[in-house]
Amino acid sequence: MRVLILRPEAQARAMADALAAVGVPATIAPMLAVVPEPDVVGSVVDGQVSPQALVFTSVAGVEAFAADPRRGELAAIAAVAVGPATAATARAAGFATVIDAAGDGEAVVRAVVAAFDPASGPVVHVGARERAVDVADRLAEAGFSARTVVAYRTETVAAVDPAVAADVAAGEFAAVVVASARTAEAFGRWLERAGIAVPATTALAAISAKAAAPLRPFFARLVIAREPSGESLTKAVVALRAPERE
Repeated sequence: MRVLILRPEAQARAMADALAAVGVPATIAPMLAVVPEPDVVGSVVDGQVSPQALVFTSVAGVEAFAADPRRGELAAIAAVAVGPATAATARAAGFATVIDAAGDGEAVVRAVVAAFDPASGPVVHVGARERAVDVADRLAEAGFSARTVVAYRTETVAAVDPAVAADVAAGEFAAVVVASARTAEAFGRWLERAGIAVPATTALAAISAKAAAPLRPFFARLVIAREPSGESLTKAVVALRAPERE
């Protein structure tokens, strides 16, 4: 069994390592490239009231923040992370207080509402230019002063490696793995341009139904992670080995 991971580079490599540890080989073909924005910390603090919490909805957001030489100015502020991988990255970046929402954007909003008082100061979402959930808007609805600082943007990769394309067409992958609707959309456009029909033996493994939606017409088999997290998605992929062992 071999799988194709379409997630951005850092997340794809982390997932490939986790799969390799349990004997599942993976090929990485990121459909989106992460491009950090400059002066992330400056956008958070300069001319602004110091936030009581920073919200991170992706590993890439934390990594963009951690790459800023001024990151130490905010290390004492609490960080709220979307899931375990993002929380671990936040701790590695120097945050002493990290809350793991263990879910998606909506779970992050609930975690902030449960842990913080709107009267204690603003909350800043450090995230992507393109967002599945507008965390700042949702927090504003809950009575918080909230805003978003764009830490990075994602750009569609121009082409898929010809060897990967040949393996997709030949059914060499047991599953194609996606963790966002934008990745799924990009892969779907590539399939159409390349004129490739995905064999029925290849499953689509997605982090959520929303992430899977753009690729539903291309796949006969669909597996959705039980929870919208990288860990749950990895478990869903590993579970595909079971029929082979019967």
